[in-house]
Amino acid sequence: MEDVRRVMSHEQALGQCKGYLEQHVPGAALVRVASTAGAAQMLAASDSRCTDAAVCSKICANIYEGLDVLAEGIQDENSNSTRFMVMATDKEAVLPGFDGTARWRGLIRVGSRHGCAVGAVLDDARLRIRQVDRRPSLSVAGNDYFVEVEADCECEEDAWEAMVRAASERMHGRVLGVWK
Repeated sequence: MEDVRRVMSHEQALGQCKGYLEQHVPGAALVRVASTAGAAQMLAASDSRCTDAAVCSKICANIYEGLDVLAEGIQDENSNSTRFMVMATDKEAVLPGFDGTARWRGLIRVGSRHGCAVGAVLDDARLRIRQVDRRPSLSVAGNDYFVEVEADCECEEDAWEAMVRAASERMHGRVLGVWK
């Protein structure tokens, strides 16, 4: 790995592996691309495979010809994991495994620099926390928190979106999406 001069990946993966990369390829330029798989695809097509590397899933070595796994388990924290979701552009789209009885949910991004009482704000707004993910911030010192919330009551879409937005504003956060 001493020949690696450039490491490509999605910004989240670069952030999750920042310590490893600083230690093992300290002079390498970190290049943000749209996805980890995209980084692997770019690497496979590159003329600079001897000096370029990609942070991606090891399955990419099977998908893209000519790639070898240089190291595994390079995340800075063992608790790092990736969650995948099925997305649609049409709110009426029928998604696999969805029976229509789910509660409203939302995702709010909150920076650690805004040291507010997230739990108290969400309780006041009658929003239940489903999951909290911490990610290293690549733009400022500290971490970003992604808080997935669920409705604590039955409500219409407009009312739900207003509840999530109001709670987000109180936490100096940003609503990333609402769905059912």
